Amino acid sequence: MPDLTPAESGWLNARLERGINTASPALTDWLYGEPPRGWGFKPRYIKEGTRNTTRFARDIGALLSIYREHPKDRRVELCLRLSSLLTQQKLLQYALDRDGRLRTSIKLLGTKTARMVSHESAMGTGYNLHVTPDSHKHLIIADPGHDLVNCDLSGADGWTVGAECAALGDPTLLEDLRAGLKLAQALALLYEHGEVLNRKPRAELVALAGAIDKNDWLYQAAKIGGWAFCYGAGPLKIAETITEESWKATGTPLYIEVSVVRRLQALLFGRYPGIPRRQRRIDMLLSTTGCIASYNGHTRVFFGRRDDPATQRDAYAETPQVMTTWATKLAWMRLWRDPENVRADGSRIIRPLLLVHDSLVCQSPADRREWTVERLRAAFDNELVIAGIRLRIPAAGALGPTWAHACDTPACPATLRFSL
Repeated sequence: MPDLTPAESGWLNARLERGINTASPALTDWLYGEPPRGWGFKPRYIKEGTRNTTRFARDIGALLSIYREHPKDRRVELCLRLSSLLTQQKLLQYALDRDGRLRTSIKLLGTKTARMVSHESAMGTGYNLHVTPDSHKHLIIADPGHDLVNCDLSGADGWTVGAECAALGDPTLLEDLRAGLKLAQALALLYEHGEVLNRKPRAELVALAGAIDKNDWLYQAAKIGGWAFCYGAGPLKIAETITEESWKATGTPLYIEVSVVRRLQALLFGRYPGIPRRQRRIDMLLSTTGCIASYNGHTRVFFGRRDDPATQRDAYAETPQVMTTWATKLAWMRLWRDPENVRADGSRIIRPLLLVHDSLVCQSPADRREWTVERLRAAFDNELVIAGIRLRIPAAGALGPTWAHACDTPACPATLRFSL
C-alpha cells in the first residue's frame, strides 16, 4: 500500500473506526489497564459530592490530573486534544431555531452570588453558553453587517478586595488598581524581578507591566493563582486549577510546579498583607453571625459548618463576586434604558446578549463602531460605594465578527480594541 498523507490516514482510521474515542467508556481500559494493552496510570474515581465512588473517571478532570503527574506523556496530551475536538464537534451539533439562530435560556439569579446562568432553551435548542471555551468561541458569529462586542471590567473582583483591604489598613492593592497595575501584573513582576520591586515607585512597576506578555505562562499562572489565593485555595489546588483553566482557554494545558505556586503565594501576601487580614475578618464574621453582607444590599446566610474551609472559601469570594456581577448588571441596565440606543420601533441598536460574570456580550452594527464605544462608555460609568470607599471600576472591550474576535484571542485578534 502506498504511503498515506496524514489527512488520508485520518480519513481511513475514521472509516475503520480505529483510534481512541475519549467519550467512550472503553477509555478507562486504556488509562488504567495493565500494560501492554493499557497504560497503567493511577486510577481516578468519579466523585459524588466530596466522596469517591468505585467507578473509574475518564472526564477532563481525570485526564488533567493524570497530565499533571505525567506532563511529558504524549498519549495524555493526545486524549486532551481529542476531548477538545469532541466538545467542539458537540457545539456544532447543537440544534438551532428555525431562523438559524443559536438561543439559550437565561436564569437571571442563577447562582448564590447573583450571576446569570444559561442552559438549553425551552424548545430544546442551544446550550449553556457560559461554558464555551475560548478556543471554541470562533464558532459563534454575529449577524451579517454586525459585530459581536465583549466588554470586561478591568480588575473586576480586585476592586472589592482592594477596597476591603484598604478599610483594614492596607491600601496597596487599591492604589495599584487606581494606577493601572493589576494584581496579576504585580505578581508576575515580583516573581521575575524579586521583592525589591516592593520598594520601587508604583509608576516604575506600571511601566514594566506594559511589557508583560499576557499569553506567557507566568502571567496566566499569576492571574489564575492570584485570585484563587484571595479566596483561600491551597497551592496544590491552585496548580491543578491553572492546568484546568489554561486548557479550557487555549486547548493546551499549562503545567506549573507546586513550588512555583507557593512562591507566588508568598510574594502575593508580602505585597498585599491586607488579603490574609481580610480573610481573618471574614472568618470572624462567619463565626459570630454566619452572614456576609454585600454593599448593594445583598446578604447571604451561610448554613454550612462555619469553621469548614469550604464554607470559608465561599465567604471569601462572596462580596467580590456579588459586586462584580452587580457592576456588570448596572451597565446592562443603563445600556438597555439609554434613549439613544432605542429605535422608533422599540428595538435596541446595541443589543445586550449575555452577561458572563465580569463581562457583557453585545451585538452592534458594524458601521457604527465609534458610536457603539461611546454608548458603552456611558453605560459602564457607574459609581459604587464599597467598604465606604467611592470608586468606578474601569472597563475595556473588543469587537469583531465572532465571539473569539470580541474576546481578542490570539487566534482571532479583535477588529477594534477600546477602553471605557
